[in-house]
Amino acid sequence: MGLQVASASVDGVVKIWNVKKQQCVNTFQMHTDKIWAMELHEKIEKVEERADAGDEESDEQADGFVSTIHMMTGGSDSIVKIWRDHTTEQEQEDKAEKLKRIQEEQKLSHLIREQDFEEAALLAFKLNRLRDFYHVLNKIVESKDGSLDQVDSVVQDMRRFEGLKNQDFKMPQARGQSQSLLVKIIDKLLKEDKAKFMKIIRNLNAKYEYSQVAQHLLAEVLPAFEHDEYLKDFETKEGSAVQDLRKVLEGTLIYQDRHYTRADRFLKTSYFIDHTINQMTLQEEKDQLITESKRAEAGELAFGDSLSKRQ
Repeated sequence: MGLQVASASVDGVVKIWNVKKQQCVNTFQMHTDKIWAMELHEKIEKVEERADAGDEESDEQADGFVSTIHMMTGGSDSIVKIWRDHTTEQEQEDKAEKLKRIQEEQKLSHLIREQDFEEAALLAFKLNRLRDFYHVLNKIVESKDGSLDQVDSVVQDMRRFEGLKNQDFKMPQARGQSQSLLVKIIDKLLKEDKAKFMKIIRNLNAKYEYSQVAQHLLAEVLPAFEHDEYLKDFETKEGSAVQDLRKVLEGTLIYQDRHYTRADRFLKTSYFIDHTINQMTLQEEKDQLITESKRAEAGELAFGDSLSKRQ
């Protein structure tokens, strides 16, 4: 097999080794008992005789021939397995997948330049491009909130959550254009994959620079949160649905508390700065009043001296 060696063992495992790299490149376990026999067979065909031959020629096809390797193994489980080497097909599939991903990444860059935020967000979500996903949603959030910084945004979200609690988590009916776009994107992402979307929110919330967008996503998702619907999606995607959903929510909550604590600390610090500036202003006004009073006293003394001299 060229630079590759196949081995079988009593534990029912077949391994493929790369001689040049001196490492195992593949492991197969299809037998339930010891493997006692192994045979390799190479079949060479002309390229034109193969109906499934592609347009691109591999190294084996350069001379007009292609090699197909079959491997047979037999073990104590009374089973004979026939293996076919599909390395060439796998390489072609990998190339096609890589080309497709490059094209989709180029399309994503084009959508961001054209400010087609809805399609860009959906494509970034599909490609698992967390940074691009953040930048797209951040553009929408900025257009909704104006020039709010991260602390103001978190404080605003805290007040919004308090309002939602008082209203029993009922969303207000009036929505702006950018907010409607954000809700529209969230609805599509939840329909596509709730489990993946909740994990992305957790990952965004874990980074302070991305937390502003995560807060807005949570503010839209939590009021309409139905755990039964999310459990169904986690059940199809993961193992234990309840445990996986719990881990995601707990991970989100941990960083949520950190962001709120940080925002509260920054808010108190800003009050201290305001207090210091106010005290400086009051001190300036006090000094000005003292100066004016001294001038008035000096004027009265001068006026008294002039009267005494006249008398």
